[in-house]
Amino acid sequence: MINANFRKLVLGRAVGNAGDSIYMIAMNWFILQLTNSALWIGIMNVATVLPGVLLFLFGDSIDRHSKRRLLVAVEFSQLVIVVILIGLVALHIKLPGIYVGLVFVAALFGSLAYPIQDTLVPLLVEPDQLVQAQADMSIAYKGTDYVFNALSGFLISLCSVLGVLIMDAATFVVTVATFRRIKLAEPRQQHTREKSLYLNQILVSKLSALIRCCVY
Repeated sequence: MINANFRKLVLGRAVGNAGDSIYMIAMNWFILQLTNSALWIGIMNVATVLPGVLLFLFGDSIDRHSKRRLLVAVEFSQLVIVVILIGLVALHIKLPGIYVGLVFVAALFGSLAYPIQDTLVPLLVEPDQLVQAQADMSIAYKGTDYVFNALSGFLISLCSVLGVLIMDAATFVVTVATFRRIKLAEPRQQHTREKSLYLNQILVSKLSALIRCCVY
């Protein structure tokens, strides 16, 4: 791996993606068990996809603030929401709208993590290492998605939805702790045209990929 700080970013992303995959599948399963309704499953899936469409609203804020702090904040926010979900499931709350709303907010924070990380990579590696760095990040993105999407059903049958959510909370604790250890000197505000254009290109590419997934 390229350097220690970049290794922390890749490790945190891999663990965080595992957490994303686990709680998304767990909550879809839980909503199905709770409502026995295909409509609610559809609403839940819209709640997980819609935040990706809204990323363009946050480009300027991401550009102007510390990427490391933002990354820690969005992962910690997901942790808080998962803890709330654990409490609701443990208390046998049977209001699907609450779960869908919380999943939407969690998915929004999870979606924000991707452009933040993509803008953080050039600050952690040398220009001639960017191609390799993006390849490593792609493995962290996709590899954990594939593995934990496949494992989530088995984990739910083994541990129940509540147990899986508790494991999920642990993954976010690890992610937050890992991202906090990244050492990076960056300006408090960044206003250059080049960085703004770079961020906008990332957001557009993510939105295009999301649209392609929805269409196909």
